[in-house]
Amino acid sequence: MATYTTQSPVHAGTAPTWVTPAASGDLAPTGPANYLVVFNGQASGSITVTLPVPNVDGLTVTSRVVTVTASTLAAPAPMLIPLPSNVYGAGTVSLTFSSVTTVSVCVVAASVS
Repeated sequence: MATYTTQSPVHAGTAPTWVTPAASGDLAPTGPANYLVVFNGQASGSITVTLPVPNVDGLTVTSRVVTVTASTLAAPAPMLIPLPSNVYGAGTVSLTFSSVTTVSVCVVAASVS
């Protein structure tokens, strides 16, 4: 289990630091401008990323499941998943991946300036 570090791009440009996720239990920081970036480098086939949504007023809410299609370095297509704290709670959200083979992730904070 790892807690991802939020990376804030600078105006001159930033090469993100990618990490290989664990199948489950990794934590991504939530925030109004935070995004989980997922690159699925499998030759074919999709993976899913599951993000639990906290209960609301005692009611169970279904987890969000995002499908990330396969892409290659020749045709990169990373998936950006918003991580707003008003949806996933303040602090961090626990992630579950259906597969981590050739998957890379990072968390970026979008800059408004």
